[in-house]
Amino acid sequence: MHDHELPPDVPTCHLFVYGTLRSNQPNAPRLGGSTPLGWAFTSGQLVDLGDYPGLVHGDGRVVGELFLIPTAALDRIDDLEGFDPTDPEGSLFVREMREVQVPGKGIFQAWTYRWPGPTKETIPSGDWVRHLQERDAPTPAWL
Repeated sequence: MHDHELPPDVPTCHLFVYGTLRSNQPNAPRLGGSTPLGWAFTSGQLVDLGDYPGLVHGDGRVVGELFLIPTAALDRIDDLEGFDPTDPEGSLFVREMREVQVPGKGIFQAWTYRWPGPTKETIPSGDWVRHLQERDAPTPAWL
């Protein structure tokens, strides 16, 4: 889905995704034309906002994926995340640069989207996909 090599003359940037933009999640197709660099993590905590998660400041670790994307693609991701560069305080999410670690490949500076709103239910694993599997798992009849 994402396995495209970008032409060498296209301006690029790194994007860390931790929720619905991750592979096999509903918004993953929006990263078409990007190059996956692997699973990654950054500092912070993840909160459950219902249909999607939010990254907040904290002492934990948030699991996601790092992509190399055309810089121009940030506009469409900003739209999805409800981020207005001319009004960051009025935005749903805030785009910010963060340090992201890709095991075996090093540390990268990457754009990501932080939830500025009130803290909700924290996701202890810091992993949205794992949280969905646990949250949506049927309860055994014997419980």
